[in-house]
Amino acid sequence: MFDVGFSEVVIIAIIALVILGPERLPKVARTIGFWVGKARRMVADVKTDIDREMRESELADLRKLGDEISDVKNEFQSAAGKVADDSGVESVVESIKKSADDIQSSVSDVTAADDSAQSSVSDVTAADDIQSSVSDVTAADDSAQSAENESPVDDTTDTSQTKDKQIPTS
Repeated sequence: MFDVGFSEVVIIAIIALVILGPERLPKVARTIGFWVGKARRMVADVKTDIDREMRESELADLRKLGDEISDVKNEFQSAAGKVADDSGVESVVESIKKSADDIQSSVSDVTAADDSAQSSVSDVTAADDIQSSVSDVTAADDSAQSAENESPVDDTTDTSQTKDKQIPTS
Protein backbone atom coordinates (compact mmCIF):
# COMPACT_ATOMS: atom_id res chain seq x y z
CA MET A 1 0.00 0.00 0.00
CA PHE A 2 2.39 2.60 1.20
CA ASP A 3 5.76 2.64 -0.40
CA VAL A 4 7.94 2.92 2.70
CA GLY A 5 11.59 1.90 2.46
CA PHE A 6 14.05 0.85 5.20
CA SER A 7 15.69 4.28 5.45
CA GLU A 8 12.29 5.90 5.95
CA VAL A 9 11.43 3.43 8.73
CA VAL A 10 14.75 4.23 10.47
CA ILE A 11 14.05 7.98 10.31
CA ILE A 12 10.53 7.46 11.75
CA ALA A 13 11.98 5.30 14.59
CA ILE A 14 14.59 7.97 15.49
CA ILE A 15 11.92 10.71 15.56
CA ALA A 16 9.63 8.52 17.72
CA LEU A 17 12.49 7.80 20.15
CA VAL A 18 13.27 11.50 20.47
CA ILE A 19 9.62 12.52 20.92
CA LEU A 20 8.35 9.65 23.10
CA GLY A 21 11.43 8.77 24.95
CA PRO A 22 12.87 5.40 25.83
CA GLU A 23 10.21 4.58 28.48
CA ARG A 24 7.04 4.97 26.44
CA LEU A 25 8.42 3.80 23.02
CA PRO A 26 8.02 0.01 23.65
CA LYS A 27 4.42 0.49 24.84
CA VAL A 28 3.51 2.64 21.81
CA ALA A 29 5.22 0.16 19.45
CA ARG A 30 3.13 -2.69 20.94
CA THR A 31 -0.09 -0.68 20.52
CA ILE A 32 0.76 0.29 16.93
CA GLY A 33 1.57 -3.37 16.12
CA PHE A 34 -1.76 -4.44 17.64
CA TRP A 35 -3.71 -1.94 15.51
CA VAL A 36 -1.78 -2.76 12.35
CA GLY A 37 -2.46 -6.48 12.90
CA LYS A 38 -6.12 -5.76 13.55
CA ALA A 39 -6.32 -3.70 10.32
CA ARG A 40 -4.64 -6.50 8.38
CA ARG A 41 -7.05 -9.08 9.78
CA MET A 42 -9.98 -6.83 8.91
CA VAL A 43 -8.72 -6.43 5.33
CA ALA A 44 -8.20 -10.19 5.09
CA ASP A 45 -11.73 -10.82 6.42
CA VAL A 46 -13.19 -8.40 3.88
CA LYS A 47 -11.26 -10.13 1.08
CA THR A 48 -12.49 -13.51 2.30
CA ASP A 49 -16.09 -12.28 2.45
CA ILE A 50 -15.85 -10.82 -1.03
CA ASP A 51 -14.34 -14.05 -2.40
CA ARG A 52 -17.04 -16.10 -0.65
CA GLU A 53 -19.80 -13.93 -2.10
CA MET A 54 -18.28 -14.20 -5.55
CA ARG A 55 -18.06 -18.01 -5.28
CA GLU A 56 -21.65 -18.18 -4.04
CA SER A 57 -22.87 -16.03 -6.93
CA GLU A 58 -20.88 -18.16 -9.37
CA LEU A 59 -22.33 -21.31 -7.77
CA ALA A 60 -25.81 -19.84 -8.02
CA ASP A 61 -25.21 -19.11 -11.70
CA LEU A 62 -23.88 -22.64 -12.20
CA ARG A 63 -26.92 -24.06 -10.40
CA LYS A 64 -29.21 -22.06 -12.68
CA LEU A 65 -27.26 -23.29 -15.66
CA GLY A 66 -27.43 -26.85 -14.33
CA ASP A 67 -31.19 -26.53 -13.86
CA GLU A 68 -31.56 -25.20 -17.40
CA ILE A 69 -29.47 -28.08 -18.73
CA SER A 70 -31.61 -30.54 -16.77
CA ASP A 71 -34.77 -28.96 -18.20
CA VAL A 72 -33.42 -29.19 -21.74
CA LYS A 73 -32.36 -32.79 -21.10
CA ASN A 74 -35.85 -33.65 -19.86
CA GLU A 75 -37.41 -31.96 -22.89
CA PHE A 76 -35.17 -33.95 -25.23
CA GLN A 77 -35.98 -37.18 -23.43
CA SER A 78 -39.71 -36.51 -23.59
CA ALA A 79 -39.43 -35.58 -27.28
CA ALA A 80 -37.44 -38.75 -27.91
CA GLY A 81 -40.08 -40.73 -26.05
CA LYS A 82 -42.80 -39.18 -28.16
CA VAL A 83 -40.91 -39.99 -31.34
CA ALA A 84 -40.29 -43.55 -30.15
CA ASP A 85 -43.94 -43.95 -29.13
CA ASP A 86 -45.22 -42.35 -32.33
CA SER A 87 -46.91 -45.18 -34.20
CA GLY A 88 -47.55 -42.84 -37.12
CA VAL A 89 -43.96 -43.23 -38.24
CA GLU A 90 -44.25 -46.99 -38.06
CA SER A 91 -47.52 -46.94 -40.00
CA VAL A 92 -45.92 -44.78 -42.69
CA VAL A 93 -43.02 -47.22 -42.93
CA GLU A 94 -45.46 -50.15 -43.15
CA SER A 95 -47.48 -48.32 -45.81
CA ILE A 96 -44.36 -47.69 -47.86
CA LYS A 97 -43.35 -51.35 -47.55
CA LYS A 98 -46.84 -52.47 -48.62
CA SER A 99 -46.79 -50.11 -51.60
CA ALA A 100 -43.37 -51.43 -52.61
CA ASP A 101 -44.68 -55.01 -52.40
CA ASP A 102 -47.75 -54.06 -54.51
CA ILE A 103 -45.55 -52.45 -57.13
CA GLN A 104 -43.29 -55.51 -57.13
CA SER A 105 -46.27 -57.85 -57.66
CA SER A 106 -47.68 -55.59 -60.40
CA VAL A 107 -44.34 -55.65 -62.21
CA SER A 108 -44.26 -59.45 -61.85
CA ASP A 109 -47.84 -59.71 -63.21
CA VAL A 110 -47.01 -57.48 -66.18
CA THR A 111 -43.85 -59.49 -66.87
CA ALA A 112 -45.80 -62.75 -66.66
CA ALA A 113 -48.53 -61.35 -68.95
CA ASP A 114 -45.88 -60.23 -71.42
CA ASP A 115 -44.28 -63.68 -71.33
CA SER A 116 -47.66 -65.39 -71.84
CA ALA A 117 -48.47 -62.99 -74.70
CA GLN A 118 -45.17 -63.84 -76.34
CA SER A 119 -45.84 -67.55 -75.89
CA SER A 120 -49.36 -67.03 -77.32
CA VAL A 121 -47.85 -65.30 -80.32
CA SER A 122 -45.45 -68.19 -80.77
CA ASP A 123 -48.38 -70.64 -80.30
CA VAL A 124 -50.37 -68.78 -82.97
CA THR A 125 -47.34 -68.88 -85.28
CA ALA A 126 -46.95 -72.61 -84.62
CA ALA A 127 -50.68 -73.12 -85.26
CA ASP A 128 -50.36 -71.24 -88.55
CA ASP A 129 -47.43 -73.48 -89.48
CA ILE A 130 -49.45 -76.58 -88.58
CA GLN A 131 -52.45 -75.29 -90.51
CA SER A 132 -50.34 -74.66 -93.61
CA SER A 133 -48.86 -78.15 -93.23
CA VAL A 134 -52.36 -79.60 -92.93
CA SER A 135 -53.42 -77.63 -96.00
CA ASP A 136 -50.44 -79.01 -97.89
CA VAL A 137 -51.30 -82.54 -96.77
CA THR A 138 -54.96 -82.01 -97.65
CA ALA A 139 -54.06 -80.69 -101.08
CA ALA A 140 -51.77 -83.64 -101.61
CA ASP A 141 -54.53 -86.00 -100.45
CA ASP A 142 -57.05 -84.34 -102.78
CA SER A 143 -54.67 -84.67 -105.72
CA ALA A 144 -54.09 -88.30 -104.80
CA GLN A 145 -57.83 -88.97 -104.69
CA SER A 146 -58.36 -87.33 -108.02
CA ALA A 147 -55.56 -89.47 -109.43
CA GLU A 148 -57.24 -92.60 -108.00
CA ASN A 149 -60.52 -91.69 -109.57
CA GLU A 150 -58.90 -91.41 -112.98
CA SER A 151 -57.04 -94.73 -112.88
CA PRO A 152 -58.64 -98.05 -112.21
CA VAL A 153 -57.67 -99.59 -108.92
CA ASP A 154 -57.51 -103.30 -108.28
CA ASP A 155 -59.37 -104.27 -105.13
CA THR A 156 -56.91 -107.01 -104.42
CA THR A 157 -54.01 -104.66 -104.03
CA ASP A 158 -52.89 -103.70 -100.63
CA THR A 159 -54.12 -100.20 -99.89
CA SER A 160 -51.31 -99.46 -97.48
CA GLN A 161 -48.83 -99.80 -100.34
CA THR A 162 -50.88 -97.49 -102.49
CA LYS A 163 -51.12 -94.86 -99.84
CA ASP A 164 -47.38 -94.99 -99.29
CA LYS A 165 -46.84 -94.41 -102.96
CA GLN A 166 -49.39 -91.66 -103.33
CA ILE A 167 -48.72 -89.39 -100.26
CA PRO A 168 -45.48 -87.53 -100.38
CA THR A 169 -43.75 -87.05 -97.05
CA SER A 170 -42.06 -83.87 -96.24
